[in-house]
Amino acid sequence: MFAVGRPAKNRLATVIAPPPLRNRVAGIARPRASLAFEQVSTRGVASGGSSSSTSRASSAAAGSASALIQKGRRVELLPLPEAVKQNLYGMGLTKLFDIQSRAFEPILRGRSFVGRSRTGSGKTVAYLLPLLERMRHEKMTAAHSLLILVPTRELCKQVGSTILSLGVNADVALVYGGPALDSQEQLVRLGASIVVATPGRCARLLERGSLEVQNVRALVVDEADAMLGPEFVGRVDRVLTAVAKRGLQCVLFSASMPADVMSMISRHFVDYDLVDLVDRGGVKGAATVQTVSHHLCKVPTSRPASRSRVLLHLLTSRLDLFPGGRCIIFVDSASEAKVLLTHPALDCRARALHGESSSQDRDFIISAFANREFDVLITTDVVARGVDFVDVMLVLQLHPPKDATQYVHRAGRTGRAGQGGECITIYDPSEHKFVQRVREVTKQKFVMDPAPGPMDIHHAAVSRLLEQLLSVQPEEYEPFLDDAARLLEDQGPNVLATAMAVLDSRHTDLERASRDLPSLLTGKKGYVALLVNDPEQSIAKTEAEVQRVIGSLLPRSATELA
Repeated sequence: MFAVGRPAKNRLATVIAPPPLRNRVAGIARPRASLAFEQVSTRGVASGGSSSSTSRASSAAAGSASALIQKGRRVELLPLPEAVKQNLYGMGLTKLFDIQSRAFEPILRGRSFVGRSRTGSGKTVAYLLPLLERMRHEKMTAAHSLLILVPTRELCKQVGSTILSLGVNADVALVYGGPALDSQEQLVRLGASIVVATPGRCARLLERGSLEVQNVRALVVDEADAMLGPEFVGRVDRVLTAVAKRGLQCVLFSASMPADVMSMISRHFVDYDLVDLVDRGGVKGAATVQTVSHHLCKVPTSRPASRSRVLLHLLTSRLDLFPGGRCIIFVDSASEAKVLLTHPALDCRARALHGESSSQDRDFIISAFANREFDVLITTDVVARGVDFVDVMLVLQLHPPKDATQYVHRAGRTGRAGQGGECITIYDPSEHKFVQRVREVTKQKFVMDPAPGPMDIHHAAVSRLLEQLLSVQPEEYEPFLDDAARLLEDQGPNVLATAMAVLDSRHTDLERASRDLPSLLTGKKGYVALLVNDPEQSIAKTEAEVQRVIGSLLPRSATELA
């Protein structure tokens, strides 16, 4: 049985700030100083700093910034408006991270820039802060003055949110897959000075002539190593080629620099500043955050049930060590996420996010986790890149990633902004080759944790079940006291042991159980209740039309609509 519905309009689909304040620009003229950067020149189509008179204020401010940054990188010393400083304090930033301080001066001066640093080191603010200040100094208020390319809708929204958190007076259009392109295109055509887009949608805007490429003065490629797949490279190249012109400032940030990223840089960047905080002086350090401890847990079998029990044991034992801490569990597929979510140990404390989640569900779950409405997020690689959650103290991986560079991003969901954390990867003998590849690529040292034995898991489960049972209030269990006494007399301890096994799902095939969950509407197994919110009957006026609309949106696995 399917009840039908359309979610309420997603307010996060686009970010529109107040219009820019014009004629309120003041350059900050102070003695210039310079940071030590490795100057790298390659063949390409984009030029570095502009010599136009409009950049003089930025250059003066950059000189001041350089001198002040070397005194301690404190926000209070930066040549920024007081309102921006207060917003940085509100974001918990009182001192710039290394990549932020190293990027500030060259980007503010209009230089092209390539930056590499570990996940969680503040790369988004590293390019936004100087670029937005440059826009203010140079009156870059024309439509589409700043174009930012990001790989995912989640990162697109986070960049937009960070821009607004910085309190910048600028129109921002977010363009990503999911919502209708026409509505997003309207926002772009209205003349937003900042466009944040995924490559596919940006390429569509180019095809439609909606993007004013001649106005683009700065281009950012964020999380460049995530845009190397065949579905990305062609689109990114198309955008970079379309906006290329003399004086264009190109900025690229990445947590890793594989050959394909360097090839992209060589094709489109020239005369740029390079700061690599991972590979310093030819001595390659670990690509992961240094405040995170990394662990491997080898299990003897690939059986999903036993692996899940090990994961849940690690989850409960570790979170006991981090009061108030939260966890992200990475799985390989939507089915694994659904199966884990059905386990009673995660009841009411976890949500699942995966490729089959709708746009509205993804927005809701990410927002709820960010607002600490639940403690455990089970997900595929949907949130492996860019998305920033506070107080995530533990990352668990049900399997090692097949793409070794993805480990850097998964592990980077903890240890954000200098905090500590743990990343634990479970693997079986058949997955040893993936673990070895992760070691080679990340140069990371791992702690080998022994897999919990059957008795460890059993005792932890009993402790957890006892805690759950003792938390039930008397008014809830008193109606069952007479029945419980009779059952104990007839069955002895077997009845309590059976109840504990049910609570621990030991008698249940979790994968089958996930398919047999009853409908919330009718109680019929194998059906899912959907709610349509369409009070004005804008999408359907009759029951037949509702069924037709919902039927067109259902996955192929849905065989019946009632």
